[in-house]
Amino acid sequence: MAMKINKKELKQPDILQSHFAQVLPMLQRQRTRIVQAGVVLGVIVLLGCGWVLYEWSNSRAAAALYLKAEDGTMRASISDPSNREKALATYENIIEQYPRSSSAMLARYRLAGYAHDQGQFDRAIEYYNAFIKQAPADSPLVALAGNGLGSAYEAKGNLAQARQSFERALSSKAGDGFSGMTHQNLARVFEALNNSGQALTHYRKALEQVDDPALARLLKRKIALLN
Repeated sequence: MAMKINKKELKQPDILQSHFAQVLPMLQRQRTRIVQAGVVLGVIVLLGCGWVLYEWSNSRAAAALYLKAEDGTMRASISDPSNREKALATYENIIEQYPRSSSAMLARYRLAGYAHDQGQFDRAIEYYNAFIKQAPADSPLVALAGNGLGSAYEAKGNLAQARQSFERALSSKAGDGFSGMTHQNLARVFEALNNSGQALTHYRKALEQVDDPALARLLKRKIALLN
């Protein structure tokens, strides 16, 4: 059965209409501010979208250059050595134009390795440090870069920094995959520091993870000499 509405209820104003009537003047007074806030929000959204598109475009361009440099490096090892210089220049170009891109990060790693191979240890240290700073902590390349960095410091005679670099490589999130090599590097540094106890510890740990028979024999000889 339908509810009956008495005359008193008919005379009362609708609650929603009443509230709206109260709010409407306030909205009219604040209209300019509301419009301004909407415009600001729209600009922020547009800028955010533009930045995302800009970074995406840069990443694609950097990746294309990096692939070009990798191709040049490969060709240099097969045929014309001059291609290597072109590849190195391309790596430098990537870093200059797209410094925050993942391609620039990999270019720093490549340039660090090349500088190390050429005996340019200060340059190698600079690039390895820049790579480690930019790379994800769980990247396996961080452990390799730490070993390269330690090796560069060792070559310069800076054994304290070499030890620190190798230890950081060992404790990195992806360091387990290269721990045999890192233990061997640490053992060599401790041996140079005349710390035979630590050298023995790391040589033994390296031996536990060696598959190469020739390297295993070398490590056993080192252990025997230090005992």
